[in-house]
Amino acid sequence: MDDKLEEILNDSEETIERYEHQVKDLENKISFYSQHKLEEELRITRIKYDCLNMAIYKWRKQQNELKGLLNAWRS
Repeated sequence: MDDKLEEILNDSEETIERYEHQVKDLENKISFYSQHKLEEELRITRIKYDCLNMAIYKWRKQQNELKGLLNAWRS
């Protein structure tokens, strides 16, 4: 059980890191669209950015809960 839960945590950490990289890309796009006054692209990119940030927040919260569960299981 410990090993499987640890594997799940490691996999989710990798996934979260990939999505955090996408957030950085979206931040760059937001900056570019803002500078070049591309309003529609900016609006769409901000929506994607907000959605991805909310998902990452929830995944991090879930991951922290799993870590707490693993620590409780081990003690």
